[in-house]
Amino acid sequence: MRRTFPIVAVFLLGLAGCSGGDDADSGEAMDTGAVAEQMDKAPAIEAGQYEGRTTLLEFEISGLPEAQVNTLRSTFADELEKPTSFCITPEQAKNGREAMLRQMAESDCSITSLDATGTGIKGEMNCKGKGGLNGTVKVEGTSARGTSSMTLETVQSIPGMPGEGARMKWRTDARRVGECSA
Repeated sequence: MRRTFPIVAVFLLGLAGCSGGDDADSGEAMDTGAVAEQMDKAPAIEAGQYEGRTTLLEFEISGLPEAQVNTLRSTFADELEKPTSFCITPEQAKNGREAMLRQMAESDCSITSLDATGTGIKGEMNCKGKGGLNGTVKVEGTSARGTSSMTLETVQSIPGMPGEGARMKWRTDARRVGECSA
């Protein structure tokens, strides 16, 4: 199975499932215009073939026995940390942000902060899921000339489980290795 982790798009595509929802508990949702303005400042996405690697930094689930958490952590890390290869087409690079903004209006997430520059991005979003699966996603990273490094942290409530839920933190590094293969 081939997984993809497009550069700055790691967060920006993550945002594709966000915004337009109810205000989240930990912050007021940004309006779509403010999000679009920040996305326009975000590092440009360059078309091409990329290689990526993700590293699990932290993994916690409260309310489960430590042995079970360790097994889940190991399984998750094994899958997450497999190297990836993906193509960002010229069309995706050019139209990606616009498509994401369209999708954002249809989701149950809200962006509560987003600060982008020509080389970096930092933000947070809150999501309301079915059955009480609510959570936050934080991202911070940099991107320049076909390389990126993004750190993401998720905190998720898990209804019906004792404790405060799950927290995961990982870093995704990607670099452009050439033109897309056919």
